[in-house]
Amino acid sequence: MKLFNLPLALCLLGLAACSDDGAQSEAQANPQEVAQVVEISDFEKQTFAFDAASMTDGCSINSDMVCAINLFVKCSIDPLREECVNNKAQMPSFVFMQDESLGRPTQVSYQIKRLKPLAGGIVEVSTQSQCNGKWFGLCNGNIIYVMKPMPEGWLVQDVYALGS
Repeated sequence: MKLFNLPLALCLLGLAACSDDGAQSEAQANPQEVAQVVEISDFEKQTFAFDAASMTDGCSINSDMVCAINLFVKCSIDPLREECVNNKAQMPSFVFMQDESLGRPTQVSYQIKRLKPLAGGIVEVSTQSQCNGKWFGLCNGNIIYVMKPMPEGWLVQDVYALGS
């Protein structure tokens, strides 16, 4: 009986050692997340507004995360913009669907309300948004952008709406 418990104890010890390595890796990723949270907190309560008639290419905001959200919003309004077509592989495919029934907005504005870091460096950015279209219900109310860290910045991995 004791011989059986020894291998079991060794396995459990090995699993504990593996989970400690994961905790260390996660702790090493946290400084980047903390830096990004500090960076994006500068933009909380600021309103970002987009209008199809006056949108410009590029992003002059000093935040890769905010710029990724802004690009997503611009592409939601007009997916045929050159900067959208050039970044098509880095956005959810539904952004590029072509159907009149989608009710694409021509005006969108949003404010960042809160950030929620998740495992693997993923960050949920909660916004309060307004638009003049339907757009899958993803531009009016509480909209969450799921942000994925990339070597060259951030990308919008997914978007969903929460009830008020």
